[in-house]
Amino acid sequence: MIAMKDAAISHLIRIFREEAAELLDHLADAFSRLTKAGSLEQIKAVAHECMRLAHNLKGAAASAGFEEIARRAHGLEDEIAKVAKGKTGPTDALVTDLLSIADDLRRMIVDAGGPSAAAVQKEVAAPPAPKPASEPPRVAERPQAPDAPEPPKPAAGSPAPAAASTIRITAERLDRIMAHVEELFAIQSQEHAHLASLRRLFDRLGGENSSGGAGRGEAALAAALEEYLRTAETQGAALDRLVADFAEALKALRMIPISSVVPAWQRAVRDASRAVGKPVRLDVSLGDLELDKAVLDLLQDPVIHLLRNSVDHGIESPEERARKGKAPLGRIEMTGEIQGSSVHLAISDDGRGLDVEALRKAAQARNLDLENAVENLEDHELIDLIFIPGFSTRTEVTSISGRGFGLDVVREALEKLGGKVGVVPQGRLGGASFEMEVPLSILSSRGLLVDAGGAIAAIPIDAVERTLDADIEAVVASVGGAIVHREGEGPLPMIWLSDIIGGGRKAPGKKVRIVVVTRGGRRLGLAVDDVRGESEFVTRRLPWNLSRVKGISGAIALADGRVGIVLDVADIMEDAGRLQRSGRGGEERPAAPTAPRARILVADDSLTARTLHRNTLLAAGYDVTTAADGAEALRLLEKGSFALLVSDVEMPVLDGLELTRRIRASEKLRSLPVILVSRRSRSSDVENGLSAGADEYIIKGVLDQDKLLETVARRL
Repeated sequence: MIAMKDAAISHLIRIFREEAAELLDHLADAFSRLTKAGSLEQIKAVAHECMRLAHNLKGAAASAGFEEIARRAHGLEDEIAKVAKGKTGPTDALVTDLLSIADDLRRMIVDAGGPSAAAVQKEVAAPPAPKPASEPPRVAERPQAPDAPEPPKPAAGSPAPAAASTIRITAERLDRIMAHVEELFAIQSQEHAHLASLRRLFDRLGGENSSGGAGRGEAALAAALEEYLRTAETQGAALDRLVADFAEALKALRMIPISSVVPAWQRAVRDASRAVGKPVRLDVSLGDLELDKAVLDLLQDPVIHLLRNSVDHGIESPEERARKGKAPLGRIEMTGEIQGSSVHLAISDDGRGLDVEALRKAAQARNLDLENAVENLEDHELIDLIFIPGFSTRTEVTSISGRGFGLDVVREALEKLGGKVGVVPQGRLGGASFEMEVPLSILSSRGLLVDAGGAIAAIPIDAVERTLDADIEAVVASVGGAIVHREGEGPLPMIWLSDIIGGGRKAPGKKVRIVVVTRGGRRLGLAVDDVRGESEFVTRRLPWNLSRVKGISGAIALADGRVGIVLDVADIMEDAGRLQRSGRGGEERPAAPTAPRARILVADDSLTARTLHRNTLLAAGYDVTTAADGAEALRLLEKGSFALLVSDVEMPVLDGLELTRRIRASEKLRSLPVILVSRRSRSSDVENGLSAGADEYIIKGVLDQDKLLETVARRL
């Protein structure tokens, strides 16, 4: 028994040392970038990165029982916090001191023989606390496999034993292999296209020969071509099987049971529970779920952030729980299930839930928006504020929370994975429920390729129910989309995919091609120009400035060298459902408006913002033109005729404020309604915009489609 405990402690120390060494390497690199940061925003960004690394090091040390190292890491975090808050500048002397502290920590980690006796007593020797009789039975977790015994030594003269049956391989090497798989998919698609072209050529040649009578040479050529095609198609089928088997084998190689990291999450809850003095239990129900190693690695920290958040913010103190008639032991539950090619994870607690009014007051106190605008925010908009960097309802700083970062890191990490996170104020257990969706694997996916608005889009195959052709007479236009009526079927909500991804609608013929997608028991029709068929592809993450474009989760490389987009079906259905729930999506109306469409100019140097504003206004029936900066916008305004301008404030060449001033100084343009949209939310920023002559000023952080449309409609 003692040997088993010693082995567990040794394993824990090894894992901690590996993690700590990596964190300290990243810290040293980040410290060196502090003095090179040019602007105040860059300095704060690097400082917050350093804080997160020191925070993770502190948590890892505490989990492994190295209390002194955790205390020193906490002190390091405090020093960096002064830079993040602007109290101290990132001088060379300060960076030298920070690096010296990091070096001391590295020496402490190398010299540390093991965790303190007290930590060992808590982690290994102490028996589990008895459960109250009223508690439900705990969900059993997958037991960890014991260390394999050493193999027997070979007898003298016997051949050397074979190499170990397992090896360690770095994630970077797997990523390089994955890049080759992506190339294989592209080559595979190209070969399919070439074979299809050859088959069409052969069919044409055969048709001409049969109609006009082929000569002996032409017949021989046709026979040779047919034999070549048969061989190429056979080899192509074999290549398809080989590529598919290779991709599946690589996927399996990268898959790791989620249960392997559950002990670390359990320790995080125990540590947070002890730190804040709240008895809390974590129940885990994940079954045999497995995730890609890269996905699981990036998921660990966000989950720990959410678990600590549940302990510190969600679970009440024992006294408060007693007053509410709750059990003294707080409960957090983590569940998961596979939904198509994604995993849905939920972290729920039986605590107090989210206090929406506290969020409203915190938003007002931190000047995240104008007070009137905050007052008008709906509950779901206020809840979304908790993912804004620096937002917190806490005023005091503790070792668990109150430093103003955490949930923003969760959203950022999940978006890098192509996933998402949301929160239900009062979930199944009564408290808040954080719900995450992440891909099972980042290697490859299958999807249905479609043409829409001049672009090619991939719809994840697990979301596709079927494709159908509907008579144009069966499509009745409605606000935000359409309703498809088919005999023997209920009404099907429908939207034009080109309205989402940009580009104009193709003139409809007698039939409309529709892809029916499903998610969560809901159905939606996507009207497309054409359906190309199924394809295997590797999804590439979008660059940072496109990572939050609604309805799009990634990009793919096509066989002809072009780039296609991967649709986020859940996002698209959420928007369509929101329109229906607001009472505007299901009301049928005549399809063609009789009045001419108002022409609106959108000016923004961000492609993301331009795309969002353009698509929102196009879907509402406006005629939209875009400009990439203020100077281009002014040229378009002087040449053409527009009913309204929607402009960003910070733009190159000519910013939104100066653009507005020039509009107001122009005899031709002075009466043009101007709506400024910006992330700058201080009162002085808003006053500057209105003083320049803007009619409206909208904060980007809380901008949604309804707010923009309401403002535009009011000014028109």
